[in-house]
Amino acid sequence: MSNLEGNFYELMNLDNFSTLAEVKTKYQQIIRKVHPDKLQQSNLAKSEQSFLKIQEAWKVLGNPQKKIEYDLQLQQLITQQDYNISDCIPLEEFEETFINEETTFSYDCRCGGSYFYCHDNIQPVVQGETVIVACSNCSLHVEVIT
Repeated sequence: MSNLEGNFYELMNLDNFSTLAEVKTKYQQIIRKVHPDKLQQSNLAKSEQSFLKIQEAWKVLGNPQKKIEYDLQLQQLITQQDYNISDCIPLEEFEETFINEETTFSYDCRCGGSYFYCHDNIQPVVQGETVIVACSNCSLHVEVIT
């Protein structure tokens, strides 16, 4: 799991905040298509490679604790990259919701995705007093004024 080459969410065509049920459904759909027993001999090597990558993604995203750890690692990667900060938004403008018994704040991005800020399991990037949160759908980030 420490190797984050290739994003598991992108590999499985999921957004970063997919539920376990969504992950399981997508896994079952993909695995039927790439299972080595289902394809012709000429595509076997490529199929086996795809199959193993999907299996690895499922082992992480299908396990709630490993998914949280993976999400944190992805968020840490964002700290190592240049930010594409599109706006500064006060936390009060974020919509407060409850997901899995945790308070989550969300704000709609102009791309149609959302910025999610959760105190409990998704650690935002903190630089001094600045909190930077990534969009779930595009490469934009916002600075959250707490």
